[in-house]
Amino acid sequence: MNKIGRSLMLATLSMAAFALTSGRATAGTVSYSGNWRVTVKLPAGFGNTGCITLADNGSFGAPHSGPASISGDLGGPGLTGIFQVINNLLAVAIQVPSFSGGLKSVVFVAPASNGIIGNGIYEDPGFEELGFFSGTSLTFGAKDSC
Repeated sequence: MNKIGRSLMLATLSMAAFALTSGRATAGTVSYSGNWRVTVKLPAGFGNTGCITLADNGSFGAPHSGPASISGDLGGPGLTGIFQVINNLLAVAIQVPSFSGGLKSVVFVAPASNGIIGNGIYEDPGFEELGFFSGTSLTFGAKDSC
């Protein structure tokens, strides 16, 4: 290999190493692992609070992604799903029983940056079955608030 080829290869390897380590360093400095109290604006008679637990291990296609679970009024024992943070937007999908006997996913979407989650929207496909509007407001508490 000539001198130009060697220089080009070294430059390419250096850029690739920088890109890989830069992404890992950024992803590693912030974590969404923990639990958050959530409150959803629902009609009277519906439970409206819960605790979402996230394990930020990068296992679902994004540096900030992993398994999720929910407990409290909005969920019971064993309700699990996944989460991802992409472009400063958190999406959590939890599998829950539907009114028809199958499964559906309830979705929590909110802005997220530097390990902090803002307020967002809660989507439950079952609300349409009951005649309610979907996309209700969602409030996230501080990290480890439940």
